[in-house]
This record gives sequence, C-alpha cells and structure tokens, in this order.
Amino acid sequence: MTKSNYQKIAISEMQAVEYAEQYFGKKGTVKKLPGDSDFNFQIVMKKGEAFILKISRPGFDLENLDMQTALFNHLNQQDTSLNFPQQIRSKNNLLIEQITDQNGATRTLRMLTWLSGRLWAKVNPPTNKLWQSLGKTCGQLMTVLQ
Repeated sequence: MTKSNYQKIAISEMQAVEYAEQYFGKKGTVKKLPGDSDFNFQIVMKKGEAFILKISRPGFDLENLDMQTALFNHLNQQDTSLNFPQQIRSKNNLLIEQITDQNGATRTLRMLTWLSGRLWAKVNPPTNKLWQSLGKTCGQLMTVLQ
C-alpha cells in the first residue's frame, strides 16, 4: 500500500476520540497503538480507567471479527486465573458497531478493557523465572482453549 493510500484510510487520534465518545460514551485522552490489521487506540479516562478502541480498515472480514468476538466470550466465561480483556458494548448495545467513515467506506468499531502490564519484548533480560511463568501461562491458555 502506498503512503497516499494509507493516509486515505488512516484514522487520526481526533477521529478516535470522536468515535469513542459517540459510540461508547468514553471520553478521555487518546494514544495511537500499533496494530496488524486494525487501527488501535488507547483511551484513558480522567479517573485512570483505560480502554482499547479498535477501528477496522475498509474491506474488513466480518467473519473474522465474529470469530474474535466469540473467542473473547469463550475466554471470559472460563474459570481461570488468567486475565482477558472484556468487550465493551456500544451505546447501541453492540459488540461490533458498523459505521461509514468520511470517505464512504464501511468500518467496524470495537472496544475492549485495557490490561496493564509490560510487553514481553520489552523485558531485558528475561530471567528463567519469567520464562517459566510464560510457559505456565501458555499452558493455562491452551487448556482454556480446548
């Protein structure tokens, strides 16, 4: 994708603030986050509560988003010590909100609770204790997914 095409589909922090308030009733400061396919933003409320706003690119795969929604539902219904983001319903009581952007393209909005922590990639050096903890957590996740 050329830079100009990317700029046409990119979402600004100002747009993210507007979408978060309009569709989810969440008003706060915004920080753009990296993402593979979605445009992701951290929304931090005045009292410190934080969320992730996920905005799809045009041409999104609704079946993939439905699968992700079902996966979060499954994970959050399990009796486990693991923490997973909670899905936040829109003002319209939807987990996936479809909108038309300023260019006439259809996109989706989703919001999740923010889980604080440190990225594994930023841990330096990873100790044996951390490696063991990661292995244990991966094992617990595999059990929950069965």
